[in-house]
Order: sequence, then structure tokens, then C-alpha cells
Amino acid sequence: MSCSKPKQRKIDTFYRVTSPVSSQCVIQPIIEDILTFVCKSKKTHTTALDATIKSWCKGFPWLSVTSDTTDVRLKCALCCKHKMGGKWATEGVLNIQKSNIERHCTSREHLDAERVEIKKSSGIISESENEDDVGDLSKQDLFLFRTIYCLMKSETPLNRLDTILELQRLNGVDLEYQNLSWTTVSEIQNIIADGFTKDLVSEINSSNFYAILIDESTDIRVSKRLSICVRYVKNGQPVTTFLASTEISDGGAYTVVGAVHSVILSLGLDLTKCVSLATDGASVMMGKKTGVGVQMKAKFSPYMTQTHCIAHRLNLAIGDAIKKNETLKKFKQMFETLYHFMSASTLRINKLKAVQDILNEPEISIKEPHSIRWLGLKKAVEAVYDCYGALLVTLSSFACDNPTAKGLHKYFSTYKSALLIGLMMDIHTELGVLSCELQRQSLVFSDVYPLLEGTVGKLEYMKEHDGNGLHEMKDSIEFKTQSDDEGEPKPFYKGESLKYYKKGNSDSEFQAVKNDYIDSLARNIKKRISKVDCNVLCSLGLLLEPASYSTECDNAVEYVAQMYGTHKVTKKTVEDVVIETPYLMVMN
Repeated sequence: MSCSKPKQRKIDTFYRVTSPVSSQCVIQPIIEDILTFVCKSKKTHTTALDATIKSWCKGFPWLSVTSDTTDVRLKCALCCKHKMGGKWATEGVLNIQKSNIERHCTSREHLDAERVEIKKSSGIISESENEDDVGDLSKQDLFLFRTIYCLMKSETPLNRLDTILELQRLNGVDLEYQNLSWTTVSEIQNIIADGFTKDLVSEINSSNFYAILIDESTDIRVSKRLSICVRYVKNGQPVTTFLASTEISDGGAYTVVGAVHSVILSLGLDLTKCVSLATDGASVMMGKKTGVGVQMKAKFSPYMTQTHCIAHRLNLAIGDAIKKNETLKKFKQMFETLYHFMSASTLRINKLKAVQDILNEPEISIKEPHSIRWLGLKKAVEAVYDCYGALLVTLSSFACDNPTAKGLHKYFSTYKSALLIGLMMDIHTELGVLSCELQRQSLVFSDVYPLLEGTVGKLEYMKEHDGNGLHEMKDSIEFKTQSDDEGEPKPFYKGESLKYYKKGNSDSEFQAVKNDYIDSLARNIKKRISKVDCNVLCSLGLLLEPASYSTECDNAVEYVAQMYGTHKVTKKTVEDVVIETPYLMVMN
């Protein structure tokens, strides 16, 4: 034992004290033990209970514990396996605290070890990269990959992963993974995505040609993103699927073209095989001089044809018809106000549900008339149509204390509004059927024109005949004469009075609005999807459907060639091989 000189002098002085009883042999060992404990330079660490350490090992499967006669140390099995360096992979750490373990989970060495382990388990690392056992995907890893893929597929937040893993363990699945870091989960997601992307790119490259569909949007961070979908041929059948989403700095044509070019090249696709581009009708996309389609065709895809989405054209035709009619424009604005008023309060929603139950009406929530969604007004009108009586009662109960409710009740409780709801229900049901047919993947080109003409014909028929929705609405309205009113009967809907009714005038005003809206719809549909477009589609249908060929359309080839044809420059090489190059590529 060694200690400082002053302490040693004190000990010597103590033993020189004269005492009748010699106690040196009794006291000296005790003092030595005390001084040894005080002067010991190496710290001792208290070990955690065995039960606590076992619980930590369950939560962190990679945790290993080593102990000797004096110390207990923690080590990381992953870091040791992949030789990551640091105390966790060599001698171990003495700081036995859960917070220290959690810090190691997010350390660079541990994350690197997890990344190597995942790649090794999934077979991504070759034998040259890791000469140890690579093998196939183990059952544990397979279960984990499937679970994460299921979360991705269902768009479930990844913070539910530990809960779902625990549920699988309770159901008897042998699964040891717990408390996976966000970096690990993201790495697994990237591995799964890379696998799907490789298969998709292989299928696209095996097709002789493909088409892309692009559209820009804004994500939750208010960042502009460009979504790219692809359509190609697989086993003789068209396949449409999502390809990529990339962030763009702005919505300009040059930016969009650069983003598409960068994504396509990074995936290893050939842009010259892209024969079609589908976009919306924005000038950035459809511009005749510097639009995205014009630039793509001139720079990369000489055989590309650009298409304005036909379902989007239909939606624009409907929107234009509403904007030009002041009555319907206000109608849509009131539906937007109604949605925001009802959705802003749980009390109002519960009140509506209670009244729906009393009136035996279906329990339906008020929908928002989305302007950016195709035919978004249809679902909003349908919801109000199905619970119109309950809605009037609910608005009436809040009208005394809330000016917004008072204004909404005043508008929706009119005779004209009730008939408009029935009319819009009929018209937008037919338009919804047309929109779904135009979006059908198995749509035949020759069916487009008959579908359009059939829908316009049905709308024209509604000018003189009531549809099912309007007919049922009129049947639900009862005309009653009140005892204190000597005038004409008043309309009521399930006991609620409908205001501003004038016999003869109200019906004629409604008829004028109906005729104007239907005429405007018919004009806009024919304008947005013209007869020329339909003739092109019919000609394409004749070329792609030989069974429907007739002698009346002998000029189908000439018509399509005139619409989509490209001038070529023909050259003959020294070996007498004829090379045809599109004129646009020669100019560039």
C-alpha cells in the first residue's frame, strides 16, 4: 500500500502514543483498510441488477454483457462482428446506464454496423465485399422486411413499427428485432425501393416503347414536386405505374424538362423510346414554342406525341360552365362555406348525426367540394342530398347564435336551392360516369366519341325531363296552407319551410338556370374535346383494331400521319445502309 507522506506521518505519530495496552496489532489493519479505500485511484462502478440487464438485452438484441471479478462491461455484438472500432467493439464500456445504450444506438459506428448487417442479410454485399457468411435472407430478416413493406404499402407511420413487431411476437412469430433506429428503417426502405425499381426498369427496357405522365404538386412542406408515372407494354398488355417523384425549384418549363431528363437517365431508361407525354393543360406543359412537350420532343424524344389528359379536359369544361353562371358559382361557394362551418366544430357534427338518427337519414358527413379533384363537387352535393332534412334542422338550431349558420340556413332553406341540389345530383352523376369511363385503362379509342355524344344527349334530355334526383326532391317537397296564411300554399321539406317561393316565377327561374347550365356544359365539352380530336382517336382505333375496319375510313392512315407525322432526313452510308433521322434531331 502506498499513500502520501503527510498521512504516513500521522500514522507513525499515532503509533508512538504511549498506551497502557498495546493496540497496534488491532487498530492498524482497520486504518489500512480505510486509507486504501480513500486513496484508491481507480473508480469502482456499481453493477445493475441482473433482472435490469436482462430486460435491456431483450430491448437491444445486439447488447452483450461481460464480467470478471471486479467489473461488468457492456459490448455491442454488431460492432464487434463488423470490427467497427471504439470501446463498444473492443474492451467494452463501464458506464452501465440505459441512456448510454440508447446513445450508442444513434452513434455512427453502430449505424454503420447495422447498415452492413442489413445489406449482408439481404444479399446485396458480394463475396468480395464481405468474405464471411452472406447466404440468403433469414426468416427473421424476411419477417422484418415484409413488415416494413406492409407499412410502406399502407402508408402507415413508421413509429408504429415497434408496436406491430410486438404484436407479431405475441402472435407467436419468432422475431427479435426491437427499437430499430430511424436510419436503419430508412435503409431497409431504400433497399426495398431499389429492388422494385430495378424490376420496373428492367420491364420498361424490355418494352419497345413507353409513355410518361407528369404532373406537379406541393407537398406538406410546401415544396414543389414533380410526379412521374410510366406506361409500357408487358406481355402484350399496357401497364401503368408510378415511376418517381423529384423536388423541383420552380414550375418553369426548363426546370421540368431538366428534372424529367435527370430522373430518366438516372434510372437507365432510353428517352428516345418515349413516344408519348401526358400532361395537364397548363401553358407550361402545352406551350407551342417552349412548352415541356415541345422541348422534350426537340431535345430527347423525336417520336413523342403530347396528350392533354382527356379526364382533365372534362373537369375544366365543367369548371368553366360553373364559373360563367352566377347562380351556380354562388352554389359552389355556399357548399365550401358549409363544409368549413360543419368541420370546424365537433358539437355541430354530433348535432347533425343526432338529427340524422331521428329522421332516419343515413349518417353522412359533409364533404368538401375540392376544386383540384376531378368532379369534387359531386360528392359534396351527394352528401347534402342524402341528409338534406337533417342539415336544415341542424343549421336552424345554430342560426340564432351564429351569423354563419344563419346565412347558410337562409340559403339552403330556399325552394330554389332544394331544386338545384336535385339537379346537380343528376347532372354530376352522369358526368362522373363519363369521367370514370374516360379513365378506364381498357378504354378503346373508338368508344370515346360515342361516350361523349351519349353524355351530351342525356344532358340535353334533362332540359325537358327531370332526372331521378330532381324528381325525388320534388316528390319530397309538400305544399301546405297554414291556418294563419290566406295566400298560396307554401313548400315544406320534412317539416322545414322552404322560403322565397313564388308560384310560377320560381319554377321558371329554375328552368332558365337549368337550361343555361346544360347548354354551357355541352358547348364546353365539345370545345375541350373537339370533333377533330375524336376523329384522330377513331383513326387510331381503326389502325389498332383491324376487326373494326371499314371502307368508309380508308384515309385513317393518312389522317394519323398528318396529325403525328414527322419529317425525316434520309442518308445512305458507305455500306449502303439507309439511316432515317427525324428532322428535329438534325436541326439540333
